[in-house]
Amino acid sequence: MKKTIIQGRFSHKLRSMAISGRVAASVLVRRVLGRPLVAEWPILVEYGTLYFRAQFNHAFRLSDNIAASRAYFDSVYALLDTYPDVEVRPTGPDEPRGHWFLPKVRCRDATLLHFHGGGYTFYAGVSHHFVACLAHTLGVAVFAPDYRLTPEHSHPAQLEDGLAAYRHLLERGIDPGAIVLCGDSAGGHLALMT
Repeated sequence: MKKTIIQGRFSHKLRSMAISGRVAASVLVRRVLGRPLVAEWPILVEYGTLYFRAQFNHAFRLSDNIAASRAYFDSVYALLDTYPDVEVRPTGPDEPRGHWFLPKVRCRDATLLHFHGGGYTFYAGVSHHFVACLAHTLGVAVFAPDYRLTPEHSHPAQLEDGLAAYRHLLERGIDPGAIVLCGDSAGGHLALMT
């Protein structure tokens, strides 16, 4: 691990680290027994998938306090690598809310419009890291809108924000044939709706 982020309330950090230890132990035991979750997955992918699933499930159980749910979800996570060759720039006042991830070396003229996952409820800190990884690996500019979340904003607010982000790229003069829509989890659904 390059960097582990540990933040927030002590009880959140303690529970998150306990879940991390439990998940790591179960993954190791499964691997020793020759029964990985998915044979083709590296150990860190298996661990990460199970850890974030456990975090997500517990955060949703705290639904009576959405701020606590979001804080808990972001209390402990690891970054496997850093991407100093990617400039992260928040959008300006005339742009939809979000961030541009701009690699210093562009390999393609495409622009990626990436919608984050999180069940339309969370925008995890690790999502920024993932988008930086996409910009670095693909060598393309990535626009990641910070679309409105539930329960504060019900459907179709997310779709409206997705369409506004796409229209903004067109207004910037980006060729529609050079825009690639993608997303992870709920963001994949939002990409399809957009």
